[in-house]
Amino acid sequence: MPRLLLTGDEKQTYRYLFFVRTRLFEGDIRIAGEKFHAQLGNDYAISPSLDFPGTALLLSQGNNTFDWWGGDRMSAIHKVNGRFFSFSASPAGDELTVHPYQGDVGTFEIGPGTRTLTNFGVSGSFQARDWAVPVGGDIKDGRPVEVSRCQVPVGDYLPEFLTLQFGRLRIQLSQNYHSEGKRQSRAGRPDVYGITIRKDRPYVLDFSNQPAVMFTSSTNSQRVKPGDTLMVAAVLVDPKLDIMIRRLEDTSRKQTKDAEGKALGYERNLSLDPKVIITRANGEKVAEGVMPFG
Repeated sequence: MPRLLLTGDEKQTYRYLFFVRTRLFEGDIRIAGEKFHAQLGNDYAISPSLDFPGTALLLSQGNNTFDWWGGDRMSAIHKVNGRFFSFSASPAGDELTVHPYQGDVGTFEIGPGTRTLTNFGVSGSFQARDWAVPVGGDIKDGRPVEVSRCQVPVGDYLPEFLTLQFGRLRIQLSQNYHSEGKRQSRAGRPDVYGITIRKDRPYVLDFSNQPAVMFTSSTNSQRVKPGDTLMVAAVLVDPKLDIMIRRLEDTSRKQTKDAEGKALGYERNLSLDPKVIITRANGEKVAEGVMPFG
């Protein structure tokens, strides 16, 4: 059946027309001795066959679906009872095969670098060129448990989405999908698979690279007229790994109000989103406010 998708903002609307399947294949399977329910089909767009890596493959156990980023595709390498498994399907989609991963694994861990810190943890997923893999401990309630170090298949990765505990900081990481002066556009920049997992040595993420602030809007050459609104947005990045460092929180302190002083209705970790002050060349302050990174 046809599916019309409308996206955009107040300035521009984008229209996409897809044709999607009206049915899927499903059945019960066993992986490492455990029972799972598998659903195989298309979600965003129809394809002539169901044996390609982008085919939607949803695994669930009881009421919990594997919902880590990248874990809903045939290309995902899943983790069950500490072991990794890949999948393939027949072109018609009526047969699903589970393959025990036979390759090497390496160690990924979070470390302090030159800092005197303790309390580290990571949970989320990596994206390689041809597959995605969960990062963390065993899968619980559909997601990997947070650990300080874990095993993953050998390969070159970028962070699909990671949540980290780094000392008292709570941090989220993802690939940087922005460019200077361009929101949500990599401007032809190639992907950086800078997290290199090898069998013979651990990869330690310790935030030792010098971070930078990238302004995704406005552009350097943008001019505005008196009375116009100028949007300023920024992201905190690791330029070497080309990743975003986002949603920084201090887990040792809590807040019950947002940046504007309005009550949240609940308690949360203290957000470390920075306050940005915009001034004229003569030092006159034009505007200020909290700017979330991301």
